[in-house]
Amino acid sequence: AGREISVMDLKLGTFASRRWATVPERFARAEERHVAQNLAAILEAGTSTLCKWDDKNFFATNHDANPADPTAGTFSNYQSSALDPAVLANLQAEMTTMRLVKDENGNKLGVEPAEIWLPTEKFQVVSDQLSKDYLANGESNTLKGKLKPVHIPELTDANDWYLVDPTLIAAGLDPMVAAQYRPGDTLGLQFLDESSDFFKTTLKIAVKANIWYGFALVFPHAIRKVVGA
Repeated sequence: AGREISVMDLKLGTFASRRWATVPERFARAEERHVAQNLAAILEAGTSTLCKWDDKNFFATNHDANPADPTAGTFSNYQSSALDPAVLANLQAEMTTMRLVKDENGNKLGVEPAEIWLPTEKFQVVSDQLSKDYLANGESNTLKGKLKPVHIPELTDANDWYLVDPTLIAAGLDPMVAAQYRPGDTLGLQFLDESSDFFKTTLKIAVKANIWYGFALVFPHAIRKVVGA
């Protein structure tokens, strides 16, 4: 990312100079967005991207509970049959299946899905459905307060959704990671001030931000992908 400004604009206090003052904040927001977009991208590619746990596709129906012990069995974190997340019965069935995820001994890991990650196109209707006290048939909404809808605007697929156990993620079973390399100020932030050749030829000053990131899918236990409808 980079921004430049005419020194004359800066001295005269024009609108451009007021925007110049917001450059650090805008750089920070741009970096956050960069990370979010890349994490969403690798998540959506998870049905064809190998994960570090067992070298199978990150979203798969046959993950090894213990890659070093085949007798521990397998577990699934993927539903390929299209299901509408606005139908509570679909949520209940997928939450139950997610609770069957195994630990390295082949026992139930204790997964408890508490969040549903949704694209923009699905978020409002599912959020409204989960917040109702009563369903259309008059029955009580048994999922109210048990599953938190989370809007993920960076998701590009309008239908697919994800069940997530944030407690397991906090305990270290991260589905995905973003690793940042910090090379130091000379390679991170670069300031082209009035002593630079850039100023001498343009009568402008500038600042550039350079960032280095790596993104990867890691543990498949705390997240489940469901093809949406």
